[in-house]
This record gives sequence, structure tokens and C-alpha cells, in this order.
Amino acid sequence: MWLGALPTVLVGLFSIWAVHRLTKGREREKSVFEAYKLLGEHLSAAKDAAIGGWGAAKNSAERARAIAETKWRLQQVGAAANRVSILSASYTWRLAFPPRRARKIDLTQEMVALRRGITIDPFEDPTRNADKSKAADVERAVGEFLTRLDLAFSDWLQ
Repeated sequence: MWLGALPTVLVGLFSIWAVHRLTKGREREKSVFEAYKLLGEHLSAAKDAAIGGWGAAKNSAERARAIAETKWRLQQVGAAANRVSILSASYTWRLAFPPRRARKIDLTQEMVALRRGITIDPFEDPTRNADKSKAADVERAVGEFLTRLDLAFSDWLQ
């Protein structure tokens, strides 16, 4: 008698499991997207601080403040990039060898390039003259970082 209800019970359990998996995946995507947005906000603040540091007069308190803020903002960008990497880490199963493939947004190389692009060699030198032309280099470094971040995020979503 109860054997007739077994397929219904199995379908019900499978449905519950499928809804749980889909909801869990959606929540993961939402948390990664929130960290992705926060990373963009930190990056914008770092860009503004770096441009201010390059344009400030030599031996001024404004320059020292802008340099310190740029370093602090870059640390925030690095922490946010690390958070994106941690939150996005997962494994997918596939019919291949090896059967497991790691999925993760890794921004290590992009962070190195960003830091180099923003704080080019004489950035921290208090005796250098103000160089507003470096703003273009900062903009380019930030643009390349954002491009790579967007590509990594869209690849991760697929």
C-alpha cells in the first residue's frame, strides 16, 4: 500500500533538493555581486586619492595625506578583491578528467598591475614635482583593472 506513494515521495524530495540548490546558488551569486560592487567603490576612491597625490605640490601636507590615503585605499581594494575571490570559490563537476574544476575569480595579477600603474616609482617621493600628467596613467590602470574584473566576473557567472 505505501509502495504506491514512494514515487510521489521521491519526486517531492528531489524537488525540495533542487529548489534548495538553486536558491543556494542564487544567494552565492548575490553575495559575490555585492562584494564586486564594493570593490568598484573602493577602486573609485583609490583612483581619486592617487590622482590627488600625483597633483599635490611637493613637500606639502596635502601630498603626504594623499599618499597615505592612496596606500590605505589600495589596501581596501586588495581586501575587497580577496573577498570576491573567497566568496566565488567553488567547484563544478563535469564529465572529463579531472572531474572537478575549480571556479574562482582570481585577481592577484590584476592587483599587481593596478598597484604598479597607480604608484609608479616616484609616487611616494616627497621632493618630486607635481605631475598631473600621471592622472592618465592612473585612469588607464584603473580601466584595465575594471575590464579584467568584469571579464572574470562574467566568466564566473557562466
